[in-house]
Amino acid sequence: LEQAQATLASLSEEALLTAEADAYWSLCALLDGVQDHYTAAQPGIQRLVYRVRELCFRVDAPCCHHIEDNGLEFLQFAFRWANCLLLREVPPICAFRLFDTFLAEGSHGLPSFLSYCCAALLLNFSKQVLEMEFQDMVMFLQNLPTQDWKENEMSMLLSQAYLFQAMFSGAS
Repeated sequence: LEQAQATLASLSEEALLTAEADAYWSLCALLDGVQDHYTAAQPGIQRLVYRVRELCFRVDAPCCHHIEDNGLEFLQFAFRWANCLLLREVPPICAFRLFDTFLAEGSHGLPSFLSYCCAALLLNFSKQVLEMEFQDMVMFLQNLPTQDWKENEMSMLLSQAYLFQAMFSGAS
């Protein structure tokens, strides 16, 4: 933190204004694709959760059947993931990498790639989820053990999400 503060203090006002403009542009570019996530009835999030469910069933049907057989609906955990853009699920250093990937995916990167990231996140913990019943699953999926994740774990998650995208993009 001290190093970051020292770096900021050494920048000229023009450099800070440029950085602020770039940050604002980046935020606008990310949020442009998810406006329907935050409108009445949140149709964007509803679609995203449906895509996550369908993708997970294609990749790991036993895990999905276990989740639903225990009475847990994808909307009960994936809604928060989508609504918070996975920011509550990963540490800040991983969030930077996640958002960088969303930006790199282009104008529709966030709504599209987010669904693959959510599926990869769930399936990353498939073995643990298969051993749980309803209450434990709810608690686990609302507080995933990702607090100690670093660059390597985030890279693995994004690689898995990209693989899902390559395999299932455009599939019906």
